Amino acid sequence: MNASRLPKVGNWPAWSLLVPLLLVAGAAILRLTSLDLVRFQADEATQLAAAATVAEDGRWPLFGTRTSLGTFNGAFSLYLMTVPLLISRSPVVASAFVALLNILALIVCYRFTRRYFGLWEAVVATFLYGVSFWAVYYSRWLVMEAAMPLFTILFVESLFAAVVGGRSWALTMAFLWLALLLQLQFSALPFGLVLLLALFLGRVRAKVLAAGAALFALVWLPYFFAEATYGWPNLRNFLRSTGGTAGLDLTPFRYLVHLLFSSGYSTSLGPPQGELLTLPSWDGVLVQGWSIAFYASMGYLLVASWRREARRRWVLLLLMLLMPSLFYVSRSRPLYVHYFIMLYPILFIVLGVGLVGIGKLWVRKVGRGTGRIVLPLALGLFLAATVFSQLYALISFRRWIDGEATVPLYGVPAKYLFQSVGRARELSQAMGGGPVFVAVGGEVASVFRYLAKGNFDARLVDPAQALVFSTEGSFLYLLPFSKSPDSSSIENSFPTRWVEEGQYPGGQEGYAIYRLDSGDVPRPPKSGHGVGQLAWKLANGLRLESYALDDRVGAGESFQLTLYWRVEKVPQEGAGDYRFFTHLVDNRYRTWGQLDSLGYQDWHSGDVVISWHRIPVAEDAPTGRYWVSLGMYQWKSRERVAMTNERGEETTALKLGPVKVRRPQIVSTPRKWLNLEFEEGILLFGYDLDEEALRPGGLLKLRLYWFSPRQPLVKDYTVFLHLRRQDGSLVAQKDEPPGEGLYPTSFWGSEELVMDEHRLSLPADMEGGTYRLDLGLYELTSMERLKVSLPGGWGDTVSVEIDIPPR
Repeated sequence: MNASRLPKVGNWPAWSLLVPLLLVAGAAILRLTSLDLVRFQADEATQLAAAATVAEDGRWPLFGTRTSLGTFNGAFSLYLMTVPLLISRSPVVASAFVALLNILALIVCYRFTRRYFGLWEAVVATFLYGVSFWAVYYSRWLVMEAAMPLFTILFVESLFAAVVGGRSWALTMAFLWLALLLQLQFSALPFGLVLLLALFLGRVRAKVLAAGAALFALVWLPYFFAEATYGWPNLRNFLRSTGGTAGLDLTPFRYLVHLLFSSGYSTSLGPPQGELLTLPSWDGVLVQGWSIAFYASMGYLLVASWRREARRRWVLLLLMLLMPSLFYVSRSRPLYVHYFIMLYPILFIVLGVGLVGIGKLWVRKVGRGTGRIVLPLALGLFLAATVFSQLYALISFRRWIDGEATVPLYGVPAKYLFQSVGRARELSQAMGGGPVFVAVGGEVASVFRYLAKGNFDARLVDPAQALVFSTEGSFLYLLPFSKSPDSSSIENSFPTRWVEEGQYPGGQEGYAIYRLDSGDVPRPPKSGHGVGQLAWKLANGLRLESYALDDRVGAGESFQLTLYWRVEKVPQEGAGDYRFFTHLVDNRYRTWGQLDSLGYQDWHSGDVVISWHRIPVAEDAPTGRYWVSLGMYQWKSRERVAMTNERGEETTALKLGPVKVRRPQIVSTPRKWLNLEFEEGILLFGYDLDEEALRPGGLLKLRLYWFSPRQPLVKDYTVFLHLRRQDGSLVAQKDEPPGEGLYPTSFWGSEELVMDEHRLSLPADMEGGTYRLDLGLYELTSMERLKVSLPGGWGDTVSVEIDIPPR
């Protein structure tokens, strides 16, 4: 069907020009005002930082940013965001650019709807799209999937031009727009199915199809070249993430209604804070009304698609709406509402076409009289109420963001983040350009890394992991969120160095700034409980000076290692390529806990760093003495960094400690009581013997019950076990410190019950009978045995009889 012959309502040149101008102007005001209140968190900062590598460094990546599935989007998302970054790094400029793309989508929406469905349909669709709360909210979002509505409507327009308008070469542009949509986000995959189905609705020449496919392949060629080069990581991650058991639910259809207006206004943004987030009850009525109107519009399109006249356009519009929803009804992964941003402005085109169509049908059926205007008048009033409710929601939301405590999912708006960084820059310039340590960790660090780059000497520090001190004059500490738990280390360390504090909305989460001088650099501890000196130089430019650790910990818990180190030079390959390794090992170098961490990666020559490393301990770690094996390695090559001390000794791992690990144990009493006292005040209560394993060729499993004296033991004593025949000849022997060497006596606590396990292998050729087990304690260096008080007087050996069953 020729597009010029499609039915139109009226012929009003003034309306044709004035109405779209007013609609676009109103929508532009909503989208381009208060841009400094936009959300700016880790996702947004990551997107801008990746695009900045193109705009500023001239590097053209073949992949975009990572998705929630673990795959990477196409690089077009970064190239598109490069446009505003060529003007300014400001997120406000980038948000304005995204808003302009969405305003352009609104203009194309009007043009398309008027061309293929009529003037009133175009007015209603564009009007509803322009004032929708969620459409405005997402039109300023600093993630490039927010640009999808423009490419969606261009894709729809090209497909209609080919299938409905008869311009077959427009199909090549549909292939191009689909390729770019998929580059922005893979959630547009269902549109590929729409394209395939559309090929059956119109006559497509082979050369047109080939040209479109070639254009699509050209867009994706760099992506798949990189995929093949790196072994198809995105394809493997995609298959792995979508491989679970699929379930069926109607969430996609609920999301369609959610995205229309202000449905889920408060719950989607976090817990309501005060009355500003609670919309009036009539707004809920309007939202429910629009839900009914939306499904009524879908019903109208379904009925209209059965008519022969203009069937293709009805069917094609329904496919555009329903295919993405049906595609995600069965899935094995969580579904997020922003996946359906691609359906803007199709949702409102369906509403506009459906409502106007129902109104026309009413007018035709009622005929003359006042009844014919009842439904159009009701729809007009409903539209007016909708405008009021959406404007109310937008104004309330912006007032709340700008003046109240912000929601968890939205975070502190960009305006106040700029404020804290700008104030730190002013203070830094006033003191001669000293560095500013921005104390923030986790994903939020990417936000301040982006904001601070190029403005001043900003260095990011995670206060939960490290504190850094400059030795080159005065410097600042900026705490963007001064009331966060991680900031306590700074507040406790510099209570008298506080300079000023700023408030965020609602008086919460204000920033704080501290000023320090080179004289405030802390000196590493030289002595104390769990403290040790190091003085080791690393080949990558660090110097380890001292350490302190929690030398007592329970199995299944964690303990802290504090390192004091200095940056003597910055390696050429970059500090971010190095990691600390901290392994908890026993005397046989078996690992019972491990932590690999950065410590601090923004090295500058002369910096002094205190870093904390929280090392977990395995739940099954036996009670005993352990050590921390410490060193560094390169992340890419996994090669350990060489360390040298003042004596010229070289190693790749230092041994720090010791650390005492206590495993929870059920305190029991011995089956065989002895109640014997050794010298040094050591008591041997008794023992347990596992008689089931006691046979020739088996094991003599013995548990000794020791009780340590009140004064800690200084020396380490060895337990000897000698199994002898009645004539005194030796059958088997084992000498080892308590706990199979893990728990020496010098590590015993005051008045501690120690259950000491020993295993003695028995010869296979020994005869059954009664044997004598001699046991006791001796000092290894002198081989001198400890005296023990026996019933007949003092001796140095405790003897017990053991019956070995015959073979």
